[in-house]
Amino acid sequence: MKLFLDNLNKNIYPYTRSNKNMSTTFSDLVNDVKKLSLSEKIEIKHIITKTIIDEKREKIYKNYLKSKKEFKDNKLKFSNNINELKKLVDTE
Repeated sequence: MKLFLDNLNKNIYPYTRSNKNMSTTFSDLVNDVKKLSLSEKIEIKHIITKTIIDEKREKIYKNYLKSKKEFKDNKLKFSNNINELKKLVDTE
């Protein structure tokens, strides 16, 4: 595992330094990932999947806090009327 992380840091660190030429650096990153062993690719996939899950969870939490504040400030609108609900959704 340590060897994997050392190799990963060595190969990916240059991509985190600058955003100057992002398309080229991203392309280089993809090519470098292709050169990794199967186990390293699986580990990267696991890391990316976990990161995406964490980011989605954070977004859900922030939306929850926003909704909670809107509820507290009495800014939420409720309706049983389908046309009214459509209008509310369209304005959001």
